Amino acid sequence: MNTTEDVEFDHETYMNEISLDSVKIYHGKDAREKRRKVTMRAMTYFNRGSAYSIADAYDCAIAEYCKAIDLQPNYIAAYKSRAIAYVRKGAYDCAIVDFDKVISLRPDDALTYFSRGMAYLNKDKIDRAIEDLTRAIELDPELAVVYFVRANAYKKKGIYNRSIADYNRAIELNPDYADAYNSRSHVEAIGEHPDRR
Repeated sequence: MNTTEDVEFDHETYMNEISLDSVKIYHGKDAREKRRKVTMRAMTYFNRGSAYSIADAYDCAIAEYCKAIDLQPNYIAAYKSRAIAYVRKGAYDCAIVDFDKVISLRPDDALTYFSRGMAYLNKDKIDRAIEDLTRAIELDPELAVVYFVRANAYKKKGIYNRSIADYNRAIELNPDYADAYNSRSHVEAIGEHPDRR
């Protein structure tokens, strides 16, 4: 997981985007300082959660992300990171709820659609996975891994022509994508000999 993007937090942008009814609003001359302290505490919990995630201590990470979200209810990075921790625990339903929240706050985030699609795929909800993966491609058509995963989803559904097309696109975007070459040749063999499934 690349945590560099997740750790960066622009307080000014956050305070401009946050819904006023979702946090305690401070008034008076100390309001700015109180908001800053709340934000810093949320970031501290987030950073601790990230450290626990790196150490594969997902229950502890989730607890820290929850504390950050309690302080900053629209803390996108905390929702994304908590969702990833849930995925790593195999708690896909919880992860999907967090990915839903991120999408409601940032509907143009291709990687969140990709991640939610992966969670659906792990739950064998193939059609929902394909919907999210397709949306991720619409938002960022240069992500080879999204084509690869969608190709795998089409393969599971037995839609081999679309599977091969997506493997081809993944290879076009990343000519060194060995898994895409291998998977494509497997699907081509299945298409020629359906008894090899």
